Amino acid sequence: MKSFSEKPAEKLKPNEATSQPWKDITMDFMTGLPEAQGYNVLFVTCCHYTKQAYIIPMSMTTSARGLATLFRNHI
Repeated sequence: MKSFSEKPAEKLKPNEATSQPWKDITMDFMTGLPEAQGYNVLFVTCCHYTKQAYIIPMSMTTSARGLATLFRNHI
């Protein structure tokens, strides 16, 4: 029988629920897509509160500033 020197893990605690739309969001990039109308990446954002999602087409060469502008124009 093997003994473990670590303390047992604590019980899981749920994350706090958000109380405002677009206060807690997730973001992801879908890459490796074939080019269509000059775009080859999808930028996906989702609000945890409203479950509303935005899927924004972009190109792999878009800068961080360009991405921020795209996001601001879609919200």
